[in-house]
Amino acid sequence: MGNHSWSHPDFAGLSAAAVRMELTATGRVIEAVTGHRPLLFRPPYIGDAHPATEDRLHPMVIANELGYRVASLEIDTKDWFETDAQKIVPTRCQHSSA
Repeated sequence: MGNHSWSHPDFAGLSAAAVRMELTATGRVIEAVTGHRPLLFRPPYIGDAHPATEDRLHPMVIANELGYRVASLEIDTKDWFETDAQKIVPTRCQHSSA
């Protein structure tokens, strides 16, 4: 399980203090619930898959300073677009064949 932020912001627009708050708050909740500190961080939004500007890279530097390994996402599955779980998960995945 990894840290994906507390409020799902675009990290490029946050101050360093806000980035730290997002990561720290989420990390503490995950640790309180699971008993394990998350080691991975994936910033929200697919635009961070290949950070090319300082505002995109800076949150990842902060995450690294906090002990996270940054994971990125290359393909957007757009599962967030549909809210009906029955439409997100293919029928063949819902029923196991014995």
